[in-house]
Amino acid sequence: MGQPGKQAVVASLAAKGKLEVGKIRDVELLGYKGKLKWTQDEAGLKVEMPEEKPSDHAVTLKVVLG
Repeated sequence: MGQPGKQAVVASLAAKGKLEVGKIRDVELLGYKGKLKWTQDEAGLKVEMPEEKPSDHAVTLKVVLG
């Protein structure tokens, strides 16, 4: 899948989407120590990716539901 650019979008986690995931409480990038800027709307979960990548091989987002 490769590395996301400046923003990662997960359409399946949209607010009021088909999966009905509910409200997201927090999003973390595994291996990254800082806080991420993110939003959840009808288009999906949108995560602003940091310039510093925690890995050259994989990106894993931890999504915490509220």
